Amino acid sequence: MGLMEKYLSRVSLKDRENNLMPISDEALRDIYLEALNKINNSYIEGTIKYIQEHHKELDAEINMADDRINELWGKCNEGKASIEDFKTALIVYETLYIQAINLNKRNNP
Repeated sequence: MGLMEKYLSRVSLKDRENNLMPISDEALRDIYLEALNKINNSYIEGTIKYIQEHHKELDAEINMADDRINELWGKCNEGKASIEDFKTALIVYETLYIQAINLNKRNNP
């Protein structure tokens, strides 16, 4: 089971929907940009292409994590997901990207 599947198996939004409030784009953007800065600080040129060509499963997980972030962004705006859900999705995304960067680093010194 991949990291994304493990994350999705633990997250249940239905139980918390009644206690949620809408979250602004500005708040979500700030959290999102913080995660992207962490990725960019260790990013190595060519990582995306390398992963797409040599680690298709990891590339698919990264794409699913990106889709999940977009989905949760909208749900947070509507008050149907929490900021913690959004942050957790970003941690998954960041972890997958760091994994990709490390694979690229090991195989393309």
